[in-house]
Amino acid sequence: VGGMLSYGIAAGAQLLFGHRLLSEAVVLTVMMAFSTFLVFALVRDLTGSTTAAALSAVLLVVAGLRGYAYPKMVVYAVAAALWWSYVREPTRGKMLALGAWVAVAFYWRPDHAVYVAIGAPLAAGAVHGLNWLVAIRLGQAAAVSLVGIAPVLVLAAGTIGLRSYIQAGVEIGRGQHVTTNTHAWPRWPIRRLPDAIRLDAAQAFA
Repeated sequence: VGGMLSYGIAAGAQLLFGHRLLSEAVVLTVMMAFSTFLVFALVRDLTGSTTAAALSAVLLVVAGLRGYAYPKMVVYAVAAALWWSYVREPTRGKMLALGAWVAVAFYWRPDHAVYVAIGAPLAAGAVHGLNWLVAIRLGQAAAVSLVGIAPVLVLAAGTIGLRSYIQAGVEIGRGQHVTTNTHAWPRWPIRRLPDAIRLDAAQAFA
């Protein structure tokens, strides 16, 4: 259903560095460094504060992501940069770039594409309000996204069927969020620090 880009990048790294852990370490290091730099640069650009930018970059690193989950860093770091770039200078090319990034996110995991795509109408609406220009720009971005993911959709339709492909994706997503999610939501209302921040033993995440 997803993960093709993760497997492809890992395979490419193994071709360069051999079939060993070093290849995966290089991928993780490069992706995390790139994501951290993007967050730092974006926050500093938005706030004018190097301190805020450094804190944001540190928070990204210590957010608790496992190494193999680096797409959760790079997908949304790039998406945030693209959203803000469009808000500041709303050109058609930048909206098309956002549509292309939706397709790239799809190849990491389809739900990433959904989350990134949700940001497109928010960015366009924030700039233009509700008018035909928004509809036209979103249609153009959607067309780019569909062209990008078309090979997978065609392959799925010709093998297991498009409906079965979508159903399998929904089931996998439901399983990940229901059966493998071990993180409890913070207590509400938040009155004390432990209500929002909690340190658990390693066994809680084993």
